[in-house]
Amino acid sequence: MHIRALTSEIKSKAWVLVTLLGVVAFAVLAYWPTWQSLHNVWAMLDQSYSHGYLIALVVLYWLFKAVLQYQASPKPSYVAVLGIIALGGLWLFGEATQTLLLAQLALPCLLWFSIFAILGLRFAVSVVPLLLIFIFAIPLWDILTPILRGITTYVVQFGVSILGIPAYFDGFKIEVPAGVIEIASSCAGLNYFLMANAFAAIYSYQNQLDTKRTILCALVATAIALVGNWVRVYILVLVGYYSNMTHSLMHSHANFGWILFGLCMVPMLYVFGRIYATSTWAQSAADEPTPPKTQADLSPKTFIISVLLVCFCLALAPATLHWNSVKGDVASYEVSTINGAKLSQYSAVAWRPAFKGYDAHYSWLGPVAGLQSQLQVLLYTQQAQGKELIYYDNLLAPAHNLKKLGDFNANGNMPLAMAAVNSGGQQRLLIWSYNLGGKYTTSPISAKLLQFLSLFNQQPYAALVVLVFDCQTNCTQEQAVINASPSEIDVIFSQLNIKALAPSNKWK
Repeated sequence: MHIRALTSEIKSKAWVLVTLLGVVAFAVLAYWPTWQSLHNVWAMLDQSYSHGYLIALVVLYWLFKAVLQYQASPKPSYVAVLGIIALGGLWLFGEATQTLLLAQLALPCLLWFSIFAILGLRFAVSVVPLLLIFIFAIPLWDILTPILRGITTYVVQFGVSILGIPAYFDGFKIEVPAGVIEIASSCAGLNYFLMANAFAAIYSYQNQLDTKRTILCALVATAIALVGNWVRVYILVLVGYYSNMTHSLMHSHANFGWILFGLCMVPMLYVFGRIYATSTWAQSAADEPTPPKTQADLSPKTFIISVLLVCFCLALAPATLHWNSVKGDVASYEVSTINGAKLSQYSAVAWRPAFKGYDAHYSWLGPVAGLQSQLQVLLYTQQAQGKELIYYDNLLAPAHNLKKLGDFNANGNMPLAMAAVNSGGQQRLLIWSYNLGGKYTTSPISAKLLQFLSLFNQQPYAALVVLVFDCQTNCTQEQAVINASPSEIDVIFSQLNIKALAPSNKWK
């Protein structure tokens, strides 16, 4: 596109570009907490997603360029706002339940449906590849790290054996005479894999390659990126061995990796060029006439209404989260159980679950089914990413000390589970469940659903409730007594009352 023609196009499409930029800016502000979580990942240099800002800028550039090259006038679609509302609900669920990846994935989809609603389906379909390119900047690819790390270790082990270097491989650690070299998670090559595939996707979009050639470019990018990373790690192992672990690369090799990746781009670009040369579009692009403009009259009123409707729908989910957010205070809760017996806070206990991030711990001592027991409640008045009831690092006890005994059938069909734990040689029998807004479950997925629903009532708390029995030997006798007295267990859990002393629902 010549400079004069480009200037003319910008002037004729200025109102569309400004509107689109405004909607993007509004979406960033409305969903700022989630964008900020992406920033936190993108800002970590030399990590797997440090290319995030670069991809975001490239996608934004190609989006605006697509607007300039689009010959038809905008055709707002009111049907697309339903997609915005649905995706806003998905984002709301992700934010309310600390399922951050779900909220992050909703962001580019929300932007795409906003474009669909303002500019029409035809233009929205044409920029779908940009949506897919942006996914390379979202931290959902970490699942590949163990696989790539294992393959890298295997390749390096094979290379070391060829040279006859004395080395002992223990998992991801390589023991050489001068020390130990570890193939860390950052050495798996995920960052090079993502960068190479993002570049392949951008190249394919720019040159309008068909699906077959786009996949071929992705395969070439993957192969070159992985081989380049294998060579990088292999060289570092050789340097460590022959320098007796004294070379500076043993302590800092990030720049070395990117230099090697830059060299790998040369053959990658050459192969991409060969793939492009075989494409039908490349062979006919020079002779293809410029499509005529098909500008149609668009009512300013219709366009303004569509933009305002999009902004309103974008604001619904953040406003709902903000309106229903509760500032919990530990001091504003009172916990009681059977016959109104209050649970004490900050009491010393011999054992407690290996949960983290809870705001308060309550306990109560008393007889249940003729056995001395202790009721413990780990209360979460507020939850945030990493400070939540359902979290991968939250365990009743380490796996080697815990024996799950299945569901416990109380009279009221209350979802409870039974387990035995060995702590310091003391056997304990546990009856436990999650309590979210007064409803019990032992399923992590159900707990997340209940956590989302609790957003809309005045009981936003979450808690782990555990009834603990100290065993004389292996808990067989205690288990038999408890199984014979389900009604007494049911009473303890059903009469547990976690009560907010004062309303605390307010705007943050």
